[in-house]
Amino acid sequence: MSMSVRRRIAALIALVFLFAMVVPVSGFAGVGGQYVHSPDDYEPLDDDPMTAPVLDEWSYHNFHNDDDEDWSIISVDTTGQAFLLETLGLDGRTFDSEIHVWTMDIDGDMDTDIASNDDSDYWADTYSSTLYWTAPGPGDYLVQVNQNSSGDSGGYLLFQGYGSTKRIDGANRFDTAAFVSNHIWSQTTMPESYDPNGPDTIVVANGLDFADALAGANFAMQMDGVLLLTKAGALPFETWMEIDRLTHSVSAKVYVLGGTGAIGASTMKELGDIEGVNYIERVSGADRYATAAAIATELDDEDGVGTTAFIVSGMAWADGLAAGPVAAFNDSALLMSEANDVPTVTMDWLADNGITDVVLVGGTGVLSAAVETELTGAGYTVERIAGSTRYETAQMVAQWGVDNAGMDGDSAIFASGANFPDGLVAGTICWWNGGPLLLTKPGMMSPEITDFFDDNGGVDDPCYLVGGEAAVSAPTYWDLQDLWMP
Repeated sequence: MSMSVRRRIAALIALVFLFAMVVPVSGFAGVGGQYVHSPDDYEPLDDDPMTAPVLDEWSYHNFHNDDDEDWSIISVDTTGQAFLLETLGLDGRTFDSEIHVWTMDIDGDMDTDIASNDDSDYWADTYSSTLYWTAPGPGDYLVQVNQNSSGDSGGYLLFQGYGSTKRIDGANRFDTAAFVSNHIWSQTTMPESYDPNGPDTIVVANGLDFADALAGANFAMQMDGVLLLTKAGALPFETWMEIDRLTHSVSAKVYVLGGTGAIGASTMKELGDIEGVNYIERVSGADRYATAAAIATELDDEDGVGTTAFIVSGMAWADGLAAGPVAAFNDSALLMSEANDVPTVTMDWLADNGITDVVLVGGTGVLSAAVETELTGAGYTVERIAGSTRYETAQMVAQWGVDNAGMDGDSAIFASGANFPDGLVAGTICWWNGGPLLLTKPGMMSPEITDFFDDNGGVDDPCYLVGGEAAVSAPTYWDLQDLWMP
């Protein structure tokens, strides 16, 4: 039996176990290469608003025909209480979900449709839906999930969260990256009669070091792709399985970032052996500074960049995490510098690519005054964004993104400011959702997060926390959920 066959069997077994652990499904079977979902555990109660059940935070449902709709109840105690509702389509038959929230009259019947949303991102490339809403008063509310248009049968997970924030996490950094990717591209195994659904670009970087992935996250965003993580000498199973899933119906181009020390030849071969990978390219340089410049060149060749470039420290990751999404929304390249001197490869890239303005991200402790002087002396208009801490710097970078790059100030993505892996992949959620990346302390919500929303009128769209409880504690998550609550 070939390695490819053995790995596919292992992937199927893992998927079945994951499915069994996550969703209370009555069973499903494959027919003609497509999934046929049996009625879920809430059938038929959730087919009628009069018998709608109260659900847990996560629940499994399916549309068993074009006309099926699912109902549930949310009880509210406080006026202005916030809720986040989200469907996450499961691979199989395609459908486009739509969420509505209804008030109930005195007899318990549906009364007024007070909130609805039929898509979870402004790129309109997903079949899942997200709805953030606040209750106008105490009482019971009906949640309706139906198909946006004539679709087909298929299963989905429904998330009903108290507050404004949802956590996305996996068992480790590679798994978390895969879950972020899955969140954006939840339905990829489409029947051939439907339009394919999946990213054209998959960016893979070493998940045990930050250097290449900092510039790679910005690249993945502007290419409308995903960022996945790997080890140098072996492709983690979670990464392999996600790429295999993403490329079920769309042949993707895979960019591998860094030299053979970052991602070895054997890992490159594993990536190239995945069936749906039709092209694989390594983007690298002699060091991290040259690799960042090579990534910027690839971005310019593929998508173009403007006349502004962002420069972050090549030896400290925190400021670069926050800068990546803002640079992406500004159609800018992200480059790196040493603390006291701008590398020649960085200066050459600026000169060769029509850059007129440079945004330095970070204080003089990571990018000294000499760096700023060198850039100004070369004729560039230099702006420095720096706070007294990494958390304040992230807040200031986020505000720059709102003020100058069209990012949303009523939403944000959160990641730990104490370690880098989750923040690297969180950027692609920023691109999908529209909000900037803010950093929090693991054991308490950083006050700079509250300050950001105070300055921008509060939370009005969903927020996401990337990382598990080992990265950001449960009490911190609860505080993030309660943002802008009465």
